[in-house]
Amino acid sequence: MNNKINERIRIANSFKSLLEWGEKSQRTREKTLKWIVFLEFGVMMIFLPFLIIICSMNIFNIELFTLNWSKSGLLVMMTMLFALRSPVSYIELILYKHINKIKDIEIDFDNKINIELANIIDKLNRRFTRSIPTLLIMIPAMLQTFDLNPYWDNFLIPTLVVSIYLIFKINYDILKVKTNLGQII
Repeated sequence: MNNKINERIRIANSFKSLLEWGEKSQRTREKTLKWIVFLEFGVMMIFLPFLIIICSMNIFNIELFTLNWSKSGLLVMMTMLFALRSPVSYIELILYKHINKIKDIEIDFDNKINIELANIIDKLNRRFTRSIPTLLIMIPAMLQTFDLNPYWDNFLIPTLVVSIYLIFKINYDILKVKTNLGQII
């Protein structure tokens, strides 16, 4: 392995996981990540568009479903929770597969690609920017689940805006990582 590949592996390993792996084997990690990604990311990519549709229908007073906005606190809370967790697991799986592909090859590439990957991972490790709007919606949704939020109707438009932001931001981050990783192999 050359120095650029070693540096790339080090950069990819600097991504902060949500899971504590301990002494688990690489095969167990990969299997576990695949299931987590399938469940969390799949559910989130179903829930977010559904939440956008529900918010839009309530804003325009369209009644196709019997789901009332005042009863949607749990759905909003679960969607926001999955939106916080799932992209991290998915990106971790992508990086893990990339490390396994490149660790045994000899290839020369421009060092700017490694610098770009380091910048991407640094931004992804600072998850606070995506967490703030999500938490600002999740907390009132949790209160609404227990019927303790008299202002829930005021969160319809912010929930719609945050949901649209999240669906674009999550997919943009994943696309950015995949594009950078695809420049090597």
